[in-house]
Amino acid sequence: QQPSVVKAQDYEKNRYKKTKASQESAFKSRSKAVKVFKFRAGIAENDLQRKVQNMLKHLKEGHSCQITLMARRWLVERRGEDAPCLLGETLEQVVACVGEDEGTLQGTLKRNDAGTHGSIVM
Repeated sequence: QQPSVVKAQDYEKNRYKKTKASQESAFKSRSKAVKVFKFRAGIAENDLQRKVQNMLKHLKEGHSCQITLMARRWLVERRGEDAPCLLGETLEQVVACVGEDEGTLQGTLKRNDAGTHGSIVM
């Protein structure tokens, strides 16, 4: 007759390992946050470059970035028929600074009815 084999184990140590493993798996499965960057129409070049550098840093970390474009209402009213392309021009500047290989736009630019705000995810 064979004697029974019993393994003595520290219960607290075993429970600690299980909680650490579950915490690690939860951390890995967590989705990355969406970072929001706001650009005003007619933004100065140096301000645009600074914001784009911050956006590139977050894109390299794996976050998705939402680009929010804003234009002042009086500027939209002054531009008249050119107003719809006001936000588009700013978006083109941002995409040109980011570059094709760094990020791609997901979907199309969503605008409000007045044409003063728009957003898109990169």
